[in-house]
Amino acid sequence: MVGDSGRYPSVSNDGRWLLFQSRAGPLDRIRVLRLSDHKLFELTPAGTTVNERHPAFLDVSEDEFDVVFGHGTVGEQRGRENLMVRSWPSGATEPLHGDKGLTGSIPTVTGRHVLFAGSRELDGARAPNLYRFNRDRKTVERLTESTAEQWRPFGGATGEVYFISDADGRFAIYRRDQSNGKSEKVVGSSGDEWDPTVSPDGRWLAFASKRNGNWDLYVAPTSDFARLRRITDLSGDEWDPAWHPNGRVLLFGSAHEGEPKIMAVCVFGDFQPPP
Repeated sequence: MVGDSGRYPSVSNDGRWLLFQSRAGPLDRIRVLRLSDHKLFELTPAGTTVNERHPAFLDVSEDEFDVVFGHGTVGEQRGRENLMVRSWPSGATEPLHGDKGLTGSIPTVTGRHVLFAGSRELDGARAPNLYRFNRDRKTVERLTESTAEQWRPFGGATGEVYFISDADGRFAIYRRDQSNGKSEKVVGSSGDEWDPTVSPDGRWLAFASKRNGNWDLYVAPTSDFARLRRITDLSGDEWDPAWHPNGRVLLFGSAHEGEPKIMAVCVFGDFQPPP
């Protein structure tokens, strides 16, 4: 879908914009593609000396939008990453929240909430837990208390939160119940599971799995996670699935041709959810 390198794609709810992360030299940058004419815009200012990555749309109206993203962290597992909001085309940028002691990364947006993995340890030693920022109240709520790593939260239609945790030694996908705050494992295997994302109608969970040696994409009904289907089987890795607003197409990052690029696949044929 994009000739340049790309990961972590997302399409705006109006279907007009494709937002993604791209690598420029040693650093990650944020870009957006206008799908009507395939014109590419740089959202990271020239001269930025740290990574900007994992972008997600906050608000979109006409030819303006706001995105939330992680800013910081030079090199893997080093430094500090904070969540920022940037407006386009003005370029105005500000922190997502006012809690300066809380790091944040890999945000996802569900309605008026932003979910993210965060930590209060400046040296990065503390395993991240899950947090939720209320955009109307401007408050941050901690959702989980765990010594295991917890990443990639994604909000479902009825308030549940899907995420990954290595509580059992390998990363598996868990679901946190909104009503009681309890979490249960819903997808696990002999390999790591990653990147949970739920379709717009709430009926399908897509995720990346390393159960067959390299990263491939799978889809399962949220009513029966055991009834999963493998969606990709390329020679390299495929991860970062994101549903198109039409609920039938998955965008993802693929490294099967070397440098990761953004691709898309039509998910459904005869694969239907159970009644």
